[in-house]
Amino acid sequence: MNTEAPDALLARVRKLLAKAEAAHLLCGLASALRCQCVILPQSGPGTRIHMFGYTSDIERSDVLYTSLLVQMWQGLAATPLPDRVQNARAWRRSWLLGFVTAVVARVRAAEESAARQAAGPAAGATSRTALVLADRTEVIARTLKHAYPVTRTSRVTYTGNGYGTGYSQGQRADIGASRLRTRAGRSLTAGR
Repeated sequence: MNTEAPDALLARVRKLLAKAEAAHLLCGLASALRCQCVILPQSGPGTRIHMFGYTSDIERSDVLYTSLLVQMWQGLAATPLPDRVQNARAWRRSWLLGFVTAVVARVRAAEESAARQAAGPAAGATSRTALVLADRTEVIARTLKHAYPVTRTSRVTYTGNGYGTGYSQGQRADIGASRLRTRAGRSLTAGR
């Protein structure tokens, strides 16, 4: 049972989100949508991220990030802290990591499925989707390497046991797929 006042809990959740979401949710979504991120060192609070990608992919990342950020905040705020938790901060951070992991995996799978479908036999023999996507990936990698010749990768770790709960919530998050499917079947002349 959480005994914190709602305003105090909200403030703590926002601080956690400010740390966890910028380095993981945005970069994970960007990667799934064929962009790449570089997290820049900063001495003050917050995180600065330089994102590389085509404008359309960056815009999709931004829109999806904004929607999922709200869903992640609401999900974490609505999830009660289990009684057995000894470190609330660690539990919440692991919850956030679970949510982000599930959402990014779902977006990546949807993108891969769309690319396969666009390059499949139904697309016709002249479809060059795979070549275009490969070329875009190469251009982005080359541009990033030119801007930041030396980078390093980091690994995310967690100590709390909220990962499974966050992952489950991430599996239910709205990534826009259901709305896209229902609109795709409509005829452009249906209203006439």
